Amino acid sequence: MKIALIIFLLGLMFVAGVVTSPKIMSTHLSDLDWRSLLKSIEHWTNRYQTFLGVLVAIAAAYFTINAMGKQTAVSERQFLSSQLQGLMGDRANLQFVIAQLHESKMQRVLFENNISFLDTEGDKLTGWQNAGNLIRPAFGNVEGFRSLVSANTAKFMGPTGTRSALISKLDSIISSQDQLRETFLNWANLNRNANADPAAPPPPQKTIYLQMKSTIIGLFDELLPLANHAAAELEKKVDQTEKDIATLQKIIASSSNE
Repeated sequence: MKIALIIFLLGLMFVAGVVTSPKIMSTHLSDLDWRSLLKSIEHWTNRYQTFLGVLVAIAAAYFTINAMGKQTAVSERQFLSSQLQGLMGDRANLQFVIAQLHESKMQRVLFENNISFLDTEGDKLTGWQNAGNLIRPAFGNVEGFRSLVSANTAKFMGPTGTRSALISKLDSIISSQDQLRETFLNWANLNRNANADPAAPPPPQKTIYLQMKSTIIGLFDELLPLANHAAAELEKKVDQTEKDIATLQKIIASSSNE
């Protein structure tokens, strides 16, 4: 804007110099010698041809640079906007994962409720047939939870000790599935010919199964503090992401006002 104003003033000064020439200047428009005026303009134009050429070149360069600057500003805003959208997506993912980690206690409740159906199945004639039907859903929930946590924490936490401990504990729970099935079948296979006598003392195989189930539920209790710790670390990431979003929004707003 300043450059355009300078060019305009220089041009105005040139025109004023020609118009106010002693040979031309008159207090009345009707007294002007238009032929002398045209000759004077031609004379001064030829004399300052280089000067006028420079003015034209400066004007052309100014408008070219100004247009390029505007295009650059638009490109920068587009880039910043894409960065802003990425940060907003990260914030949403972080908040989702944190909410899921806070539901770790519910994973224990779901597992315990699903697996409790086996406590009476082992004494039945057909109990051994239900091992897969009842064990699989109980561990399927944990496997889904493990996949969600693993996929969504990798980007934000990396190979940290907190994340490694959390995934390792979930893997321990999932890998115990085969042991639980084995101990259950050892108990249920005792009754493949007839239902167990309700008045008889529980066989050792049932006791081993119940102990194994209790051990797995204990792993869920160990999982809870790890999940809370991971959630606390991710909440710090959310706070930083919020600050980054606010900073980018200010930069974009400032760029739009220029």
